[in-house]
Amino acid sequence: MLANGGRMFESMVTIFSHLLSWMFLIGGIGCILVIPIVAYRLFAVIFEPDTEADI
Repeated sequence: MLANGGRMFESMVTIFSHLLSWMFLIGGIGCILVIPIVAYRLFAVIFEPDTEADI
């Protein structure tokens, strides 16, 4: 019975480690996509020309 429980624990650890790996991959892809978009929009606002209403 202990051997069967050990195999179950190993399979749960394997599933959990794969889940964490996929979550890390999705988070990394999200950062690669989001950071440049946010930086572009930030610099677009900073360097846009002033209008008469702003002065």
